[in-house]
Amino acid sequence: MGETVHIFLTIEQLYLLIFVVLYFGLVLGVRTLILYLRTGISPSQKFGRKSEHHLAERLIPLAVILLLIIAGNYFFLIQNIKYLLPFRVLDLLWLKHLGLILSVVGLIATFIAQLQMKDSWRIGLDHNNEIELVDKGMFAYSRNPIYVALMTGYAGVFFIVPSLVSLGFVTIMAVAIYIKVKDEEQFLESKIGSPYQEYKAIVRRWI
Repeated sequence: MGETVHIFLTIEQLYLLIFVVLYFGLVLGVRTLILYLRTGISPSQKFGRKSEHHLAERLIPLAVILLLIIAGNYFFLIQNIKYLLPFRVLDLLWLKHLGLILSVVGLIATFIAQLQMKDSWRIGLDHNNEIELVDKGMFAYSRNPIYVALMTGYAGVFFIVPSLVSLGFVTIMAVAIYIKVKDEEQFLESKIGSPYQEYKAIVRRWI
């Protein structure tokens, strides 16, 4: 029984490690570096400064802290899993496999959608630089494919680490993304005007 538990926890740690590396390394790190090298613009330089409500910019760091708490416990303090308030009924290996698939597919799709935005990709609302309307690729089917893909990845985290803390992470991110999307839509309407309004009339907000 002891050996089975050890292998089980090692798989959990591996799956969560893959998510963390892709999330902070690829989706945030590599994409930010590509944009900066191409344009000299930091995509996060307006984060939290121009949002109408500012609530999303407060919620997202809170969710990231929860993610780091989850990851820290799984990587370094595996004995503290009980403090994350796990849902034992969902602590199944096949759900963890599903979580890995969702997290990897979600983050890779996020990165592809970011690349399709080209130099218009930002984390915050950039009032100082020109932004072009992107309506090709994934954006022909969803106005917010990056956020849809991110939520898919976050759902994967929950299945890998089914707990109350993980549910809190996913819930806070979902609320923050919903608020952020409404902020961004208002910003794009004022920035781009009628072309964006026409785009909104054709393409759904999510899927």
